Amino acid sequence: MQLGVIADDFTGATDIASFLVRNGMPTVQLNGVRPAIFR
Repeated sequence: MQLGVIADDFTGATDIASFLVRNGMPTVQLNGVRPAIFR
């Protein structure tokens, strides 16, 4: 299963990431907006 989460701040993103990890889902947290070259 793949899941994408968009959070409005770093604290909220960290909270949901830690919840997912505690429940067995591997997690990667990215911060920021990709450069325009990748869009």
